[in-house]
Amino acid sequence: MRNLNQILDAGKNKFLPEGIMKSEIEQIDNLVRISQKGFIKGVPLWDSDEEDYLEVDEMPNPDYKRPTPSIQKWIDADYYKHDTDKRWEYMCSPAQVKYKKEKILSDPNLKKSIYGFLGIIPFNPSVMINISPDWKGLFDLTSIEGKHPKALLSSAIETYLGSCNRYSKWKYCLECGGEGNFLHAHIVAEINPDCVKSVMTHINKGSHKYELMKAWDKYLKGQKSLPYAKWQSGKDNLKGKVGLLKGKFAVQRIILNHPSLRDDKLKYLIEANKPEGHTNAFDLNFVRGDF
Repeated sequence: MRNLNQILDAGKNKFLPEGIMKSEIEQIDNLVRISQKGFIKGVPLWDSDEEDYLEVDEMPNPDYKRPTPSIQKWIDADYYKHDTDKRWEYMCSPAQVKYKKEKILSDPNLKKSIYGFLGIIPFNPSVMINISPDWKGLFDLTSIEGKHPKALLSSAIETYLGSCNRYSKWKYCLECGGEGNFLHAHIVAEINPDCVKSVMTHINKGSHKYELMKAWDKYLKGQKSLPYAKWQSGKDNLKGKVGLLKGKFAVQRIILNHPSLRDDKLKYLIEANKPEGHTNAFDLNFVRGDF
């Protein structure tokens, strides 16, 4: 069974805190409820004299919108009888409500209308790709020599992501690891909704790893000589170092099929957001992309 909260970080399997993921119906229900309130309670005000919060009178709801036919259809799905002042007496069972609302969402025109009314941006599946090259301890990321491996890794990533239209938007970060000597990367990329099936095939076959290795090799072939004092081969360049990505765990991926999961992974790319046990020795401040 695939654990969607597990991540390979600096060569170690770590677990992210599990986020609370609401269903699509729950999210829409919440937004519809807010949009239909004519008045809402204001935020309580702090009274320094009383050292307590003062209740504030109701105020017009700035998010109120008159329901459209599609939103009214969604609201009516909660009841099996609508033409009454005591609608709560005719509430459907949770199973009936779920069935009726799933049916509404299965109609692309109704779904588009509801999303437009609520200002929801449609969710598209994403993928998280973690890259951990086999080069721990081979260079000092705090010195000038650290710029070369960063250039290599970022070039390989951006060449892969930009090679075709597989991904509609993406963001990635480079990190130094807990000991500060292990450069690795995390990518979150949204799969292009126009080619989801082909991209999923590409990922499931492991072609993403093959193409990252090709992009890695392409960068190396374009370099004359890169200074490294600690390379295992004893040479002063990176020629032939494609093998650094060949390991079983060098390139791993997780499919993100829920917006909350995607948002958790995007948040994880920022050093300040990392939970205990996931922080790096220092922040490389290397986050790129438009996601």
